[in-house]
Amino acid sequence: MECSKDILKYDFGGAGKRLLENIRKGFWDVDGYFAKEKLIGTDKAFLWPYGGYTEAVAAHYQLFGGEEAEKIYRDTLQGIIPYQVCRNDGLLSYAAAHGGSGDVYYDDNVWLAIIFHNAFYNLKDKKWLELSERITEFCYSGWDEKLGGGVYWQENNKTSKNTCINAPLAKISAQLYKATGKQKYLDWAEKIYKWTKETLMDTSDYIYNDNINLEGKINTWKFAYNTGCMIGAAAHLYQITGNENYLEDAKRSADSALNGGFGTWENGVYMLKDTNPWFNSWLLDGYMALYEVYPKDEYILSFASAAAYAAENATNSSGFIDKDWVSKEYPDEKVHLLDQSGTARILFDIQLWANRYNK
Repeated sequence: MECSKDILKYDFGGAGKRLLENIRKGFWDVDGYFAKEKLIGTDKAFLWPYGGYTEAVAAHYQLFGGEEAEKIYRDTLQGIIPYQVCRNDGLLSYAAAHGGSGDVYYDDNVWLAIIFHNAFYNLKDKKWLELSERITEFCYSGWDEKLGGGVYWQENNKTSKNTCINAPLAKISAQLYKATGKQKYLDWAEKIYKWTKETLMDTSDYIYNDNINLEGKINTWKFAYNTGCMIGAAAHLYQITGNENYLEDAKRSADSALNGGFGTWENGVYMLKDTNPWFNSWLLDGYMALYEVYPKDEYILSFASAAAYAAENATNSSGFIDKDWVSKEYPDEKVHLLDQSGTARILFDIQLWANRYNK
């Protein structure tokens, strides 16, 4: 089924802006430059949800621009500083907990590499590109030849190699090659992509499994963000190399994701299976990267259908959208920064796509 383009008459940007305003009122501490983890509570957010919030703020700035949006964006970027780890090996990394303590995850850090690369793109300041490169170097340090290659999920506890670090690391490596022209980034992008595809892709449906442990056992959980990042990596690599295999990989995974892998059409509305909006935001990101080289509207229109339905039918009395994008009875004690930020980013990205391509 194909969604009508009439859905794009919906004001996704306005819905995203209203949601982000609620997020900032409920989660952001103006004086302390930090965000809370949950709406009900006082604990400072872990790096993963804080990064998701930063992605939403960045998309807001891309869509609306202006001094106020830029200030929010820069303040949010400043709030990443307290997560930095003190190291003696010259590498730059950030810990899971505010204050720079606790576990260090390679995948937490790769999202920051992408965030800082986007800040370079949005704010035209090379310091963000330099930070992106430094964090990416840290992520490369998690590679070894056990299991034929791959980067570990966690620095402190190297027990598995996960798609959620390797797929976005392949993607940001390709993007850094585009930004810098440095051959090492293309070499890494192709090497990481190849290992991830050969090791963690389910060849029956072109959807990616979650991880492989050091005994060689594959965890067959399938999450939208893993496949989305591999679609994005393949699209970027196709743009760089012209190798049709990358394009075919991206199309096969995207078609499988669209047609049952991560969602289905029900009574004229696209319903996403993954109930983590942040995971879904990276599937949309992959679709948008693929659209640049293979403009199939249905990929994005599926998200437009789902997101418009959620904004109209799954918003609670406090103005937050249920993480499942269906339920309206969503108690405030379940409202989480990551879920709301992922939803806001999706709303902004749909509007950005529609504006960019005059839809």
